[in-house]
Amino acid sequence: MSEAAIEPIGKREKTKVANRQAILIAARRVFAQLGYEAATVRDIILGARSLTAVEAFDGITELARLTRTAEAAWAKVVKQGEKADADERYAAALCTTASGSLAAFDAVFEIAQKSWAKKGGELRIALEAVRGPEPTKTLLGRLGGERKAKIAALEMLAGCGDKSAVGPLKPLLDDTDNEIRVVTINALRGIVDGDSPLDQLSAFESIEMAKKWKERN
Repeated sequence: MSEAAIEPIGKREKTKVANRQAILIAARRVFAQLGYEAATVRDIILGARSLTAVEAFDGITELARLTRTAEAAWAKVVKQGEKADADERYAAALCTTASGSLAAFDAVFEIAQKSWAKKGGELRIALEAVRGPEPTKTLLGRLGGERKAKIAALEMLAGCGDKSAVGPLKPLLDDTDNEIRVVTINALRGIVDGDSPLDQLSAFESIEMAKKWKERN
């Protein structure tokens, strides 16, 4: 293949790969240092921030093995059932999702419903690793649920939804519930432009921004 035929990697894909590598390498390091039982999500996130570019590059070969490790850790938590520690369950779900696996996706959805305000930043980073048609379809199917489930689905779509969600999301821009309108705008921002969510939008601001999104093709 000629050099001209090689398609450049987009900004979103570079970010997705970098985030995934950083979290997985940090998880591996933290689990090795502290042990699985003692490791916390905070340890992993802080570890990811401290990685050098060389360490991230060297981690490419570790991804497949770490995905299997993360899935095994999640299976262990699932087997423990209600006896599993809440922090351990969250750490395993986060790392499994960040590895590119959908094995813990339903658990992440439950966490998003309960704790997005506190944990949304970490979840959003992890969800980038599974962005694609399967999670998009799953989350679109949950938009018809109760309000809390709808909001969680929209928040997660910002991190893992693909452009097939744009059409189904646009009618929600006319929702009279301002919070629904705002999380829909943020979902579209994440899916289409790869932008971070806007923390606060007044009703007037969200209506004006919704108009602009409805005009976009």
